[in-house]
Amino acid sequence: MKSIHNLGLVGVGLIGTSFVRGLLENNIVSNVLAYDSNPSNLEHALNQGWICDQASLNKLSKVCDFIVIATPTKSIVKVLDEISTDLNAEAMLIDVGSTKNEIITHVSEKLPHLRTQFIPCHPIAGWHINGPSSANPDLFNSKNVILVPFPETDSDRVQYVCQLWEGLGAVVTILNDAREHDKIFSALSHFPHFIASSYMEFLLRNPSFSSNLNLGGTGFRDFSRIAGGSEQVWTDIFLSNRLELLNQILEFEELVSEIKELLNKGDKEGISQWLQRTALLRNSWRGSSK
Repeated sequence: MKSIHNLGLVGVGLIGTSFVRGLLENNIVSNVLAYDSNPSNLEHALNQGWICDQASLNKLSKVCDFIVIATPTKSIVKVLDEISTDLNAEAMLIDVGSTKNEIITHVSEKLPHLRTQFIPCHPIAGWHINGPSSANPDLFNSKNVILVPFPETDSDRVQYVCQLWEGLGAVVTILNDAREHDKIFSALSHFPHFIASSYMEFLLRNPSFSSNLNLGGTGFRDFSRIAGGSEQVWTDIFLSNRLELLNQILEFEELVSEIKELLNKGDKEGISQWLQRTALLRNSWRGSSK
């Protein structure tokens, strides 16, 4: 595989740093330059030897042949705006944001020249503890990574990015519709986080519950885990994909009303059938045993 001489990392957090660490272990990258608004993130990565030096966005755009934008979702467009003017014509760009339609629409309308260089990516991986200290080169092993390339992007470039992710153990899927991507991942990622955080807010508003969390078991631990994620990251995701999220909240409210009616009626058969259907779907998921 073709090596990357100068890789630029914008956002020295969990996902971006894990990606870089994986490429370093695979001897794909020679030199890593990084930009982050948080000096402590840069210092940690420098001390660990995961990056070679810090650099401005302007410098990254000029000297790097591959740039990874690993900032919170709402910042990705701002970074693209800033680096697009002086970007090396041969450079490749990827992001690792959780939503795609807002970003792809912006590039198509405002930065159309990037459509041959920018390959939007969405790794379905993470951890509830953010920052470079949690970075793990094996983070993407057996995890899904979604690519949503522009039609104008050369197939060789798309294939190269696929190979980079696959080299880290990821399972790559290509979707060609950004809106469909955001709809799917609202249901599979963003809406579950909304539910988990809403549940924790429910506990918070009831002191008799929130003061007894120590009595919770593995069910509470597993269900509530994702509510411990970064508020900055998830605020951006919710706002970026708010229309899909709102639509699914409305559908869910209708479902809750139906289930409430089963409980009101004491409908044992209806409740049992509902639980059987949901358990069957959950247990059919290939990740259910992990």
